[in-house]
This record gives sequence, structure tokens and C-alpha cells, in this order.
Amino acid sequence: MKPDICVGRLSIRVDPQDGSYMPSRVKMLVGATVDSMKELRTVNVSLPTGEAADVVLLQDVREVC
Repeated sequence: MKPDICVGRLSIRVDPQDGSYMPSRVKMLVGATVDSMKELRTVNVSLPTGEAADVVLLQDVREVC
């Protein structure tokens, strides 16, 4: 990531049928260095229908910009 960049939206595509790792929880950390990271948000991923979906991890985040 380049300096002074603010991510306005971040999502992942999950599909329980694709045969790869299916996350149940995704944690977003932010910081200038590994040592200064702080937890911004944790998202529990649940797909009751068992179908592929886009899971929004971050949206309209302004407090770290």
C-alpha cells in the first residue's frame, strides 16, 4: 500500500463450493507499521444459503483516513 491512501470500501468474494479455504471470521488491522497495528473491525462470515457472495469488510471508513 502506498502512503496517504485511504480505502473507501473493501470486500471479498466467498464461495463455499470452490474447494478452497472458507473463512468464518476476517479481522482488519490498520497501522503504519506492523508494531503499530490496531484492530479496526472483525467480520463474521456466514452464508446461510451456501451460495457465493461478496462480503463487505470495510465501507465508508473515515476515522483512519
